[in-house]
Amino acid sequence: MLTTLTTSVTAYFGLSGGLDISQTTETNAQVTVNSTFQFSQLTINITSNSITSATSLTVNLRANSGNTGVAVSASNAQTGVLSDSTDTYTAAITYTMNYQIVTGSTGTLLKISFISVCGNATPALGGGGPSYQHFRNTTKPIGRQDYNSFGGQMVVFG
Repeated sequence: MLTTLTTSVTAYFGLSGGLDISQTTETNAQVTVNSTFQFSQLTINITSNSITSATSLTVNLRANSGNTGVAVSASNAQTGVLSDSTDTYTAAITYTMNYQIVTGSTGTLLKISFISVCGNATPALGGGGPSYQHFRNTTKPIGRQDYNSFGGQMVVFG
């Protein structure tokens, strides 16, 4: 399923789950991490784009309602898989995390098939090497995100 966004939109999405449910209020999309994570490799796939602004789309990884510096931007009508392969962000336990998408102001719309970010969980002191956590969308206490002890990527599919 593809997510369609029009011009002049700011939408928020959780780190896992479907892209079919965007939020206009950021707190409705936030999940609380329950381990220290280093996030990297923010990636998005734009399948079609008729937004003609100089920057047609910006995707930000956000922590505690602020930008982390990990971001991807698409230029005028750009499509394809885009990734931030240089920036990282370390979130502490209890940080609230989500994606923010901001679209340009001219043109018509764009379609996104996925957003993903890698998360490297920091092990407890005295433990072995790093462990990788894979977020999954399950019912847990409000604001908490469950994870498995395998994988290393959090993916939102639309």
